[in-house]
Amino acid sequence: MNEAKIARIRQINQQIHGDEKSLEILVRNGAFKSLKERVMKFLLSNAKNGVVQSIQENIANHIGSAREAVAKVLKELKEEGIIATKRGEIVIKGDLDF
Repeated sequence: MNEAKIARIRQINQQIHGDEKSLEILVRNGAFKSLKERVMKFLLSNAKNGVVQSIQENIANHIGSAREAVAKVLKELKEEGIIATKRGEIVIKGDLDF
């Protein structure tokens, strides 16, 4: 086998291992959890005295989602009495267990 073919095989092997690492990171960070779970995890992780200072767009960017989808989840949590919202602020009122 010539050196160019060997180099290409090594390159493909590195890409495969890089993809495996990327998938492992996604799984570890919860990329395959439901959107509601990811939003709740964000809120719990970023709450100070039960208050999260953030806007929907920042939450969406942080968890890898669209702002509109995050807005829908926040609306559900609000309707369930779990959170209250103000501009740039989310107050955790209830239990965010999941």
